[in-house]
Amino acid sequence: CPIDELVDEVEKRVRLTLLLPWLETRFHEGLEDPSLHNALAKIYIDINNNPQHFLMTNKFYDSEVVGKYCESRDPHMAFI
Repeated sequence: CPIDELVDEVEKRVRLTLLLPWLETRFHEGLEDPSLHNALAKIYIDINNNPQHFLMTNKFYDSEVVGKYCESRDPHMAFI
């Protein structure tokens, strides 16, 4: 199952944090898929797990996707 499809389905059910261990494993394997990094950014923002550091050091997430997500969650993060 492609990461983006899985993340979309789980996000619809507001259960994205359930995927955190699996996503972090893919991250540590070195995957550069933007869907993976977008999902991690969303989770880190929701659980406040040092999201500023992730957003400033990660070059693989899509800033437009994550920025739109942040608008309703934490508008300050939308500008990082």
